[in-house]
Amino acid sequence: MKILLDILFAFAFLYPLLMAWTWMVGGLWFFFKREYHEQQLPEPSSEGCSIIIPCFNEEAQVRQTIRYALQTKYPNFEVIA
Repeated sequence: MKILLDILFAFAFLYPLLMAWTWMVGGLWFFFKREYHEQQLPEPSSEGCSIIIPCFNEEAQVRQTIRYALQTKYPNFEVIA
């Protein structure tokens, strides 16, 4: 009976630790493998894009939204608000 309790205790204690460690290592691997690298910007001669901002009755936040849209790194774009 004591062996069974020891096994259950070990499972209840060690399984969450193992899974937390697995998720942390997996998250770090994903971040450094896929998200950490700077995304390639398209060539400057590529087609442009339009950023459309619907702003009906949004006087309080439209300036900040347009400011953020103008800070994009895309080479050829227009903002339509």
